[in-house]
Amino acid sequence: MRAIPEVASNGFNMHADMRQTTRYVMENYVTALVDAHYAQMHSFADPWRAAATVLHAHHMTIPDMLSLRARDVSTDGRIEGFDAEVPRSGREIILAQRWRRLLEGDANPPLFRAKELMVRAGIRAFATELELPVSTNWRIQNAGRWDQRHGLRIKAIS
Repeated sequence: MRAIPEVASNGFNMHADMRQTTRYVMENYVTALVDAHYAQMHSFADPWRAAATVLHAHHMTIPDMLSLRARDVSTDGRIEGFDAEVPRSGREIILAQRWRRLLEGDANPPLFRAKELMVRAGIRAFATELELPVSTNWRIQNAGRWDQRHGLRIKAIS
């Protein structure tokens, strides 16, 4: 079994479980989708689940997705203020959702018209069906679960 590093500094003892910390970083900052995954997503007629999955894979929160309007997506598929670099094939999926919503007649409709639970269920079903490497375990953040969630435990040295 690997030794777990412990660091004492400034009156605190920090215990880091690197396996858990690595998993947290992968789920929250690294996108595991490749061009083959985007190609699979292109085959679906209704692009909303694919677009939501692309945004989720690039770590956009569901509330942020639901606040987007169709015209927030530029004509090349980029979203102003969204820093993640979505590949061209992923932007095409988001752009397809934009055009679908605009063709329904409203001047600037919401990009997604579903509720939060429906979007989560859509992403989960879509990712499961296509066997995408996307985390769909939405968990509530609270301060008492840092050890489980992030692999970090900090204690004051007495």
